[in-house]
Amino acid sequence: MYYTEFSSAVGPRKVETDLLFPKEEISFLQQNCKKDAYFALLSARSDTAQKKQFCFPVEKMDWVIDHLDVKADTWISQSTFFVPSRRIVCLSGISSLFLDLDYYKTDWGKNKTPEEAANHFVRICQEVGIPIPSLIVFSGRGLQIKWLLSYNIPRAALPRWNLAQQKICRRLAPYGADANALDAARVLRVLHTTNTRSGRLVRAVFVNSDIDGPVRYNFEDLCNALFEFRRDELISSDTILEEFSKRAQKPILKGLEAFNLNTLNFARADDLLNIIQARGGIAAGNRMNWLLYTASFLALSHQLTPLNFYHEVRKIAFMIDPGFRYSNSEFSTLYAKIKAYTNGETVMFNGREYPAIYTPKNETIIEKLGITEEEIRSNKTIVDTATRRKKDAERSMKRRRAQGTVSREEYDKQRSEQKRFNLEAIARLKKEGLSIRAIAEQLKLNERVVRRYAKEITP
Repeated sequence: MYYTEFSSAVGPRKVETDLLFPKEEISFLQQNCKKDAYFALLSARSDTAQKKQFCFPVEKMDWVIDHLDVKADTWISQSTFFVPSRRIVCLSGISSLFLDLDYYKTDWGKNKTPEEAANHFVRICQEVGIPIPSLIVFSGRGLQIKWLLSYNIPRAALPRWNLAQQKICRRLAPYGADANALDAARVLRVLHTTNTRSGRLVRAVFVNSDIDGPVRYNFEDLCNALFEFRRDELISSDTILEEFSKRAQKPILKGLEAFNLNTLNFARADDLLNIIQARGGIAAGNRMNWLLYTASFLALSHQLTPLNFYHEVRKIAFMIDPGFRYSNSEFSTLYAKIKAYTNGETVMFNGREYPAIYTPKNETIIEKLGITEEEIRSNKTIVDTATRRKKDAERSMKRRRAQGTVSREEYDKQRSEQKRFNLEAIARLKKEGLSIRAIAEQLKLNERVVRRYAKEITP
């Protein structure tokens, strides 16, 4: 019997739980994802054997699960990818938030069975204000915690997803949450396979059920439960920062600012990757600049870290040109800068403090990478001044439309119709013998306007 409420503020409702089968679990990964996406599978015959990775189309996921060796160590990616490569730069969508919990290393989890630990962890979530997980899987040693999403969120939401992952991990860090297992390219063990290190079966030990099976959360609802400010409040972030500053007597709100900067830098990296794909690669002579700027923006958005640096950089290099030849030593400076940035180091230049990594302006990127006007128009963030002003004007107009403001054409049409109505009314009232003042009072118009309109009326 397990709790199933969304928040600890709501009274618990208990339901019976059933263990899941592998196909039931992977169905959550398949939901709403792109049909041409790929997932990754890792396997090893034993704890000491070398892991082998394979990528398959999502449409073949059922077949792959049916043919697994259940006696082997097997892991599956929690995200999908637009090419057969388990790298952040190739991310297509994400179907859950998750956590790796080493409960057996903690005081509260020692000597507990997996089921007892899962039940205890549910109570911990309630105490710290974290929504109850959809699913808890015993991995053969620790627990895999999952908050399943009601829809597959796109790669553009990765910075916000990362922030949610970090928020959950920080709150649950004292209870064994692994801070090194939060990235979107992470793989977790598959149900009903074997953990060869412990010799135990991977199985579901907690299911937060409703009528349709495990509870699936709306991503925005989860974020609203985790963050201090809602997404729609980010639009008025200046007001939020001002109010927060008054309360805390500090001029910044790190979480909100980090989210905005992470999103911006990830969008910049995405612009460059989209151009690389559209061009079919980059010709020799400028490949290193493309790699340098793309990697820098991924690092500034916290998707590229010292832990995954060489794997991700190699994939970027392959996307730029499969024949790109390089040595790891060529990336040593970039690696050092990213490591310094990750450690919070900064550099001083002309009396100003900057991140310890490349932060080029749009104009510099456009010039050095030779980005064309057509490519600029299709970009989201890497644009020149003229395009930026045009996009700003379009966004402003869209916002004004939402607030009820009409277009210039509609405004002119309304004025023309109103003028025609006034002319007809003035002509009719003049025939009835009313004076200019009387007409103005009756139509609630200025006398000078009525007099001017009266002159336009054909006798």
